[in-house]
Amino acid sequence: MKPTAYQRRRLALLLAILDRLEQPATVRQIAHELVLPGLGYERAIEWKTSSHRRQAQRLIAEARRMMATGYRDLLRGSMRTALSSEPTDDRDFDDNVR
Repeated sequence: MKPTAYQRRRLALLLAILDRLEQPATVRQIAHELVLPGLGYERAIEWKTSSHRRQAQRLIAEARRMMATGYRDLLRGSMRTALSSEPTDDRDFDDNVR
């Protein structure tokens, strides 16, 4: 099964996130560079309470889950679990990813 345009963009984003995690980075840095380029928060409290922070945290968790298991499905041609819509672990992430 061939991935849709949306799935290709999402996979590319998840792979870019994994590449960025090779170097120490915060959730805020990853969000600013990859997830929401150009969107900045002046004050830390705005970032801490933003939905964009949670979105970046979910994408990082999904990228790590895909790295751990989903890539095998992707290589087999199955997009079902490679891009699952399962909820991620809801624990409160520290902004320091590494």
